[in-house]
Amino acid sequence: MHTYEIHVAGGREAVGEIRRQLFAFSEVLEVLATSRADSLVVVFRGRPRPAEWNGQLRDAGYRPLRRPAISSDGSIARTLMPAGQAPGEPPAGGPEVAAAHPPRTRRRRPMRATSPVS
Repeated sequence: MHTYEIHVAGGREAVGEIRRQLFAFSEVLEVLATSRADSLVVVFRGRPRPAEWNGQLRDAGYRPLRRPAISSDGSIARTLMPAGQAPGEPPAGGPEVAAAHPPRTRRRRPMRATSPVS
């Protein structure tokens, strides 16, 4: 069992209806509201399908928001791609927009100096 955070405008107030919409997907086990008004957690088994989940919600009249979603493995999932933008293509607005948000990298901790044991 895994979790995946999605962002939908007014999601907390409409969690019951959003849950019914996402239960159309066999992998979705539960949809939970969070303390944030636009954040929901999808509990699922198998692989996440956020593009399809958001498409279903969009078709039902909801407005999925473009925010990084967090999966239960701790990695940041890809944001939704704008219509007509291919993967790997820089975001609308040119390279200066892409440069404003450099990719996150893991920092290594400095190693402690050790002394030889006598």
